[in-house]
Amino acid sequence: MTIERTCGTWQTEAESVAAFDRLIDEIGLFMIYREIRGMYLQPKLGQELKTPRIDRVLVPRPSLIDQGWTHGPIGIECKRSDENIGRPLAQLLDYSRATWLIEPTKGIWVMLPWVFLWPMPKTSGVLASLLAQHRIGSAEPHYSGLKLASGGSVLGQFTKYGVRIGAGTNGLKAGSR
Repeated sequence: MTIERTCGTWQTEAESVAAFDRLIDEIGLFMIYREIRGMYLQPKLGQELKTPRIDRVLVPRPSLIDQGWTHGPIGIECKRSDENIGRPLAQLLDYSRATWLIEPTKGIWVMLPWVFLWPMPKTSGVLASLLAQHRIGSAEPHYSGLKLASGGSVLGQFTKYGVRIGAGTNGLKAGSR
């Protein structure tokens, strides 16, 4: 089955973002940075130059790192439910080529090894393979928690009952295969 639309029951993006923020607050394992501006490191030839803005950057707290999280900070782009995923996934491709200013007063910039679309169910097939190669994944509500997946891999599953952390070795190859 090919996934073409976001999931959930949120009529507006604001409702979706609020639900995501509540989940992250309940999980308590990430510091959350909202509406972060960035800068493209690798603009595409002929592309309109805009300043990127991602909805959320999540930085793992020490307690998550102690549990084995090695995926670094991650980016989240939020959309409302039942939205076509084409344009948001194109955004995430662009966002994977950017660096993000999370602490402007301190000059702290971060690269995001992974970016995810909320709320999107796990993908499969050719789309999943392409997204995994670019370290783009799905962030979906899952059993009163959050599941982060890319390709056939689950990078993290977070609930109030516990944490499951996956290897996330996708996207390590470059060039000719």
